[in-house]
Amino acid sequence: MTYTRNEVDLIGHIGRIEHKQRDGNGKDYAILSIATNENWKKDGETQERTDWHRVAVFAPRTVKFIRDYLKTGRYVAVRGSLDYYDYEDEGGHKTYVTQVLCNRLDVLDRRPESDEPAAPGDND
Repeated sequence: MTYTRNEVDLIGHIGRIEHKQRDGNGKDYAILSIATNENWKKDGETQERTDWHRVAVFAPRTVKFIRDYLKTGRYVAVRGSLDYYDYEDEGGHKTYVTQVLCNRLDVLDRRPESDEPAAPGDND
C-alpha cells in the first residue's frame, strides 16, 4: 500500500472572520478567509498574485480564541486538511466549496498592546 496524505500549511493574513453555529447541535465555529501572496518575475517585471483560502475552525478553544482576540489583518499560520462539499442554494443551483479544515492555528505577528494570551496550538 502506498502512503498518501491530505495536509495543508498556509501562512497569510486574515481577511475576514465569520462566527457561526452548526445546524443541529448548536456548537460555534468560525470561517476565516486567509490571504496568501505569490511573487515571481516575468520578463524582468515582478508579478504578484493574492489567493484567498476558506478555513473552517471547529475546535471550541480555538473558536473562542478567534472570537476574543483575533482581528482582520493578523498574520497567522494554519495547518489542516482539504475538505470538499456541495450544496443546493435557494435557486436550486449546485454550489461546490473547497476549504481547509483547521487542525492548528498559530499567530505569527506581535501581540497588540492588549494582554492577548498565546494561541491554542491544537484542537480539543
